[in-house]
Amino acid sequence: MKHRTFILSLAFVLIGGLVSTASALWPDDPLVNLVITDGPSDQVLPIPAVTSDGGCYFGWFDHSSGNYDVYLQRVDRNGDAQWTPNGILISSHPQNSWLVTWDMTVDAEDNAILVFADVRTGPDWDIYAYKISPAGEFLWGPNGVTLSDNTDYEPGAAVTVADDGDCVIVWSTLPDAGQATIQMQRLSPDGTERFAPGGLAIVSEPGLSPGFPDVIPADGGSVIVSWVKDMSTYYSDRHLRAERFASAGNSLWGEPTSVYDANPIPLGYQPRIQSDSNGGLVWAWHASEGNYHQARYQRLDAFGAEAYTHNGIKVTNLAGQHHIDPALAFDEVAGCGYVFWNERNAAQSQWGIYAQKVAPYGALEWGNNGHVLLPVSTVYRSFPRAVPCEGGAMVFIADEPTGAYGEDRLIGARVDVDGNFVWPGDFIEVSSLLSDKSRYPTVITGDDMAILVWEDNRGGTVDLYAQNVNLDGTLGMDPSQVNDGIVNLPIRLEQNSPNPFQQSTRFAITLTPDLMNSRLLVYDSSGRAIRSYRLPSSATGRTLIEWNGRDNAGAVMPGGVYYYQLMGPQGAESARRQAILIR
Repeated sequence: MKHRTFILSLAFVLIGGLVSTASALWPDDPLVNLVITDGPSDQVLPIPAVTSDGGCYFGWFDHSSGNYDVYLQRVDRNGDAQWTPNGILISSHPQNSWLVTWDMTVDAEDNAILVFADVRTGPDWDIYAYKISPAGEFLWGPNGVTLSDNTDYEPGAAVTVADDGDCVIVWSTLPDAGQATIQMQRLSPDGTERFAPGGLAIVSEPGLSPGFPDVIPADGGSVIVSWVKDMSTYYSDRHLRAERFASAGNSLWGEPTSVYDANPIPLGYQPRIQSDSNGGLVWAWHASEGNYHQARYQRLDAFGAEAYTHNGIKVTNLAGQHHIDPALAFDEVAGCGYVFWNERNAAQSQWGIYAQKVAPYGALEWGNNGHVLLPVSTVYRSFPRAVPCEGGAMVFIADEPTGAYGEDRLIGARVDVDGNFVWPGDFIEVSSLLSDKSRYPTVITGDDMAILVWEDNRGGTVDLYAQNVNLDGTLGMDPSQVNDGIVNLPIRLEQNSPNPFQQSTRFAITLTPDLMNSRLLVYDSSGRAIRSYRLPSSATGRTLIEWNGRDNAGAVMPGGVYYYQLMGPQGAESARRQAILIR
């Protein structure tokens, strides 16, 4: 039986009203879903990133201030928010009124790594990276690390963590005059740049404008970077390429592998790559071939060699229809790929969801035409999202069951290795409240729980909601992951005393052996960790820690509401409590 910490809920009454820190756990009702942020204006472009304990970071852009500010929230495995409601502010630096792609990942210590572009130094976009600890600390400083500072157009970036611990960031640089490139920078765990300021130009071909870079880790600190060959015009050779780069930035393949060069891929389309956990990558994409769109699949080994025929394998040979927006779930153990795509009629006025399993040596295991999950019909079905799971894969889509635009729901299915449905009723409802829904990136935890986050206008503005889906197709907390007696855990962090206080207050903690290497953290009202105490590693029993109302640098903190929490090696060990400082 796996052990998970149950976060206890507490509420406090303050002068002027009620402030609640009641936990919001994963709902088991698809009509409800979990609110990640519901600020007064739009919250957009969400990205999830799972942590080693089954929790998840959610990052997004928030327009409540009139600027698109970057925010971050962290929930534990039970869906309990670990920071202040609506997340913590990462960056309020000036941003354009329209946004470009950004990225986020998690390192081995469960720190969140965010990379994005903004206009803090001028009207063109520059690239910045932030590293945020599970406690909400800004490990690379309050303004992050500046990766580029020039007058070039740099539309977004991608990030991964190499197996040597470095963060590797890639982005495209498209100057008004001069050669366009794809740049790479490596940051050490403490944020030190490995390459010269501005990064290393790893892709540069005279007259071409490469774009849409992506990056995954390979072996020995190396990474594999993918990109679109040329984006300069509508008629450009928008072909797919990849190359592997050593930790020093040099090419390990000698030249790029041309993955697909039969036809240009669609304008503005970026297929995402996945690691095969063996030093190579897997890829699924679509392109127009003749009068129809065709979905394809390819795998490169650690040396850049194509595993299958050049330009990839057709995942279906069905004629007379379009095969669009393939989503890939790769089984790293079995070496097979599960591909799900949007099937459309010739006029693209009807939609369905089809699937295929590609064996390690390229055989189409679910027939030449693929497996029909939802037949082509007049019910609108959006592009799929897919994740691998035990014995198969999960796939999620948005549809419009009433036929009315903006009345969307989210549904999902799990299929086994033979393409059979696993969950009762085939498809389950993940979010059944009908509203305008979009951008629903999906991730999978280490114990096969899927997490979706999406933009949703059910409240009148665009807010962010999330939902977990357990391996058995249920929503909400999975009883198999919680101890029978977990709710009877003792409260190990007591209310501070005195409270309110003026000069100092004391925190009472019941120390147990499993709290070794844990910390007590104090946060300000914005959710930033301003004081950290390392707990004794040898003592047990009740102990007192005194806080003098100052931050880690010794600066006197202003009066207001502060929060404190026990943070263990694997995440939160208690609910947050409130301390009121009076000045």
